[in-house]
Amino acid sequence: MLGELYINDKDAWSTWKARLVDDSLDNLESSAPMKSYASNNARSQDGEQVLISNPRIDKRNVILIFAITCDSIADYLTKKRSLEAELQSGLISVKVTALSMIYKLHLDQDSTMTLSSGTGLRDGKFTVRFSEKNPKDRIQL
Repeated sequence: MLGELYINDKDAWSTWKARLVDDSLDNLESSAPMKSYASNNARSQDGEQVLISNPRIDKRNVILIFAITCDSIADYLTKKRSLEAELQSGLISVKVTALSMIYKLHLDQDSTMTLSSGTGLRDGKFTVRFSEKNPKDRIQL
């Protein structure tokens, strides 16, 4: 787990004992939607003209699920609050070594960091929604 995930150049495991779980890697690798094509639906012409040259991709939303390994509920809350503060710092870089990619993400404005399962003595999970403003602006490792 050490060296698998970096958030703003900090190793997530050594800093917060955090890792990505569930569908997080699939969510990072999912395709971005295409922007709408320019069109002209003028009354003076039959049908609609669609200009399909130069297609572009749109921003996309990405949901990541973090699991934090902890010794107690107090330990979980301390690590979670520290990780939340890092995620709320603005533009974040998420380096995933398994995908050989660095993603540039923003915490979604209306995102809430929700606890998706209770904390036991070992793990706690929470879900965070990000926006990737330009899916073409990634760094291949």
